[in-house]
Amino acid sequence: MTEAKRKLDVIKRAGSSEERLRATYELAMNLPVSEIQAWLEGRLFDVGGYELALFNKILTDRWRAEDPGGFIAWRIKDRSGYPEGALADWAAKDPQQVMDFLRERAEPGFALQALTTLAGKDPALAVQGLREIAAKCLGEDESYPLRELVKKLAATAPGALEGLLAELPPTIRAKGEQALIQKRLTDSFADEFPKLVNHPDGLKIFEASLGESASLRNRLLENLAALPASWRSALARNASSLISSQPEKWFHADLEAAGFSAEDAKSIRSRALMRMAGRQPEEALALLDAMELSPREGAELREKIGAYIKARQNAETQNRPQVANQPTDWLKQVAELDPQNGNQYVYYSEMRKWDAGRIAELNKQFDALPPDQKTAAATNLAQPGFGLDSNLKSKAIEYLVAVPVDPELKQQGRAADPVRLASIHAVQWLKNDPDAASAWVNRLPAGEAKNWAQKNVAAEWIQYDYEEANRWIKALPASERKEVETFLKQGRKY
Repeated sequence: MTEAKRKLDVIKRAGSSEERLRATYELAMNLPVSEIQAWLEGRLFDVGGYELALFNKILTDRWRAEDPGGFIAWRIKDRSGYPEGALADWAAKDPQQVMDFLRERAEPGFALQALTTLAGKDPALAVQGLREIAAKCLGEDESYPLRELVKKLAATAPGALEGLLAELPPTIRAKGEQALIQKRLTDSFADEFPKLVNHPDGLKIFEASLGESASLRNRLLENLAALPASWRSALARNASSLISSQPEKWFHADLEAAGFSAEDAKSIRSRALMRMAGRQPEEALALLDAMELSPREGAELREKIGAYIKARQNAETQNRPQVANQPTDWLKQVAELDPQNGNQYVYYSEMRKWDAGRIAELNKQFDALPPDQKTAAATNLAQPGFGLDSNLKSKAIEYLVAVPVDPELKQQGRAADPVRLASIHAVQWLKNDPDAASAWVNRLPAGEAKNWAQKNVAAEWIQYDYEEANRWIKALPASERKEVETFLKQGRKY
């Protein structure tokens, strides 16, 4: 620790950002793994700026790789998210160490979640783990993660899970049996359903499985005649979950021919009609007359469906605009939007449906706009967010950087800020395509927007790819590089 403190002093005394980052990298790479937790929890690295981000990233990456058990235990204690990737990597290297950790050091809920992750990669290991920790997993808090684990094992290792059932506590055995039956029903309904009918808890298992599996509900719809008479009324009483995935088909199904009583069939169709009304209230209202209902029942359903229709009409009165689907007209609409309250997302959601050809045409049409319209369109296109095409947004910002800002709009606070917009766009683009983002920044015309974009790209990039970021910084012209390095030393952002 004394030597590390000496190196920390070296970092603080370094004369340039490059020297500080190099010294930070050396310290982080050479600390004993046994000291990493103390450095992170005690915040012993008291140098600010991007050296701190680099230091912490290297330490956590090393800890995860060199002492995965300690790292995962720390993540659990720190409540900083479920370390799925670290767990899977560790299991691939040393599965027995993982099992020892889950058995001896992990809480039941975490252990079950971990075994569910492993079930997709090493089912045999997950089955072994369930056998070893089953007795610890009987609490109410473990009910959901336990159900997810047995469902995953039923899909990835059904034979092994079935062989394990007799060894499990009754509560877990029941969940495992249900998961296996649900899987077999989904794979081969005609073969498995008769077996379930003869099961002492068959109806209970079937209802629970229907609630969890849309595909099983669809299989039932195709095999209604297979239902025993004693099950039909029970399913009709819980029709809401039964019809949730395909209400139209349930409404039109010949339920009476499948053995349902007139009352049960009416109950199912009424639930199906209300489910349909949520999406298509007018169509549901038209179907209402086809049902044999008492005056009171008809009036109640009509009132409920009417409420859906009124809600839709209220939504439509909020004047959702008609968005053009051709580049020329779309750009004209965007140019007319108020940048501060223009519902841009409505227009951009339409544009995101376009293919590459129409996007290319949009870029060409933007170039051809007259100056006033081009400035207005660019101001809206340059706004952060909305998932706009990166090249079009880049073009809009480049235009705003090059043209003078309207002093009247600036005084009113309504003018675009190209300096800020260029930095935000560059940093966002960097996450998906660092080469394109950094090249675009270098192409910006000399001035404040370019200077700040370079600084912010460097500051962001160096946090997760030090070598590439440093290579880009070194390739900058001397005057630009100096500004970027000074900025990194100060640890600021625009």
